[in-house]
Amino acid sequence: MIEAMRWKNIMTILIPIVLITNCKKDNSIENTACNNLTKVDSWTTINFKTNYTIQVPSGFEGLGMAGFEGNTFFKFSNDTTIILEYGYCNDLFCNDFGDTLQTTMPASIEIKDNSENLITLDKIQRFCQNSETIGLLYYSNDNVSNSKLYWNSRLYWKDNGLFKQAMQIKFPASGLETVKEIIETIKAK
Repeated sequence: MIEAMRWKNIMTILIPIVLITNCKKDNSIENTACNNLTKVDSWTTINFKTNYTIQVPSGFEGLGMAGFEGNTFFKFSNDTTIILEYGYCNDLFCNDFGDTLQTTMPASIEIKDNSENLITLDKIQRFCQNSETIGLLYYSNDNVSNSKLYWNSRLYWKDNGLFKQAMQIKFPASGLETVKEIIETIKAK
């Protein structure tokens, strides 16, 4: 009986210690610079989602937001080096957002490209409004996807308190600044 009580006391002390030491928070994302939302007067403002708009530079083509039973989105630069798109559809309806991040701000995410190759997106850009992170762009300069010419990426946007997949973006290394500037123009209606 005394041995059982001693074992219980030891476990009562050890369990909190193990939990505390194994629950390190990855602050590396929170400590990265944040791109603040802005407006570009010379760009065109279009509908992005039911409750959001986005701006694109002149010369971008494509339907933008379209859909009868839910929304899809497709825009591309006139030289087709930057492609912005989403279409989170099932058999009956298309949703504005795709999958939700399982943790608040993971250091990386994994996706499959069109050839089913697994790609780790481990580069991150944060987008903020009033010092709060509301967007996360995960991308990678991987050697697998798109014949090494374009980077695959996923944009997650905070909607109703959760980071949800908002758009796929393909762009070359030289297009990163333009992509960031476009994302910075996303606004709630």
